[in-house]
Amino acid sequence: MPSNQKMQVAVDLGGTKILAVIEGDQGPAGDFRARQRKATEGHRGREAVLATVKQAIDEALKQGDASPNELDSLGVCVPGIVNPVTGMVSDCSNLPGWGEFNLGGWLSQHYKTKVRVVNDARAATWAEFRTGAGAGTLNMAFVTLSTGIGGGFVIDGRLYQGSRGVAGELGEMRDDEGLTMERTGAGSAIERLHGLRAEDLRRLYDQGDPKAIDAFRGLVARCGRLLANLATLIDPDLIVVGGGLSQLGPWFLDPLQQEVRTQAYSLAREVPLVSARWGEEAGVRGLLELRR
Repeated sequence: MPSNQKMQVAVDLGGTKILAVIEGDQGPAGDFRARQRKATEGHRGREAVLATVKQAIDEALKQGDASPNELDSLGVCVPGIVNPVTGMVSDCSNLPGWGEFNLGGWLSQHYKTKVRVVNDARAATWAEFRTGAGAGTLNMAFVTLSTGIGGGFVIDGRLYQGSRGVAGELGEMRDDEGLTMERTGAGSAIERLHGLRAEDLRRLYDQGDPKAIDAFRGLVARCGRLLANLATLIDPDLIVVGGGLSQLGPWFLDPLQQEVRTQAYSLAREVPLVSARWGEEAGVRGLLELRR
């Protein structure tokens, strides 16, 4: 590639996969110039995961016919809390043994370029706001309902991360019994509470399985209450719902919408729910947008 052309690289470091991409000619919403996907294998420890991150970046650069010297910026999103001031990463529950770690500093030493580190759900929020299901809005909430629960907010056109990077950790909100939403309302709770796999829920429900019906009703009640409270608290133009459970489509989203209409306060009952656009690419696309 031409020596004067700079590369924008984004990496999604997740609990199960590492996705590294190079931005293509059409920008963050277009095709990638290069794309490399690796298994995280977090059980091997932090140093092994970091080595895989570097391997994914290096292979993406090679695939894109670029060198590290041509890097203009590098963004990475992680499943943990990122202090927006210091860039320190902490509480990565999906990455055992990480503790607090200056991931941006580590990457800067290896690639000699500016590095942005963001929570993965917040990066996905920005992707959906800029070019996804929330494009054209001013205030937007994003909720990912999957194995875990996360989210993010855009307020007056700005990504809101809070003073310490915790804003959007919806899975840590607690119910009347002191249990977190992640424990009672996430996809993982279906198996723990009802002995069913989330991917089997729709099929078993349609077959009239009593456990599946009970699991579905409980899931809708808990997630619906969360979204209704969120609609009242933020009063966004809309709430974008992503994650594995959102792929259940209207069968799941329509009852959630009804919960918002029933439980949210006043005009917040009108907040619509829409399905996310970007899927597993939301994090890297959000990172590419954040550099703008």
